[in-house]
Amino acid sequence: MMTCQEVSRAIASDALVGAPLRRRFAVRMHLMLCRHCRRYALQIRAIGSGARRLFGGGDEPSETTERLRAAILRRQETDDQGS
Repeated sequence: MMTCQEVSRAIASDALVGAPLRRRFAVRMHLMLCRHCRRYALQIRAIGSGARRLFGGGDEPSETTERLRAAILRRQETDDQGS
């Protein structure tokens, strides 16, 4: 059986995409038995869906993304001028 550390790394790094069937099955078995890893997996999914919602989830930059980009560039210019 996989350890919690192995499962959390696999979940957080998307190492399960394209992984062998045996490894995916081992992770699922671990998640069935370990409530802490189940909760962690749910939190990772929630963070991912929240980030996709925040940034539009598409290839086209949203208004928020453009404002953040412009602010970063302005800050970078002022830092370069101050040096």
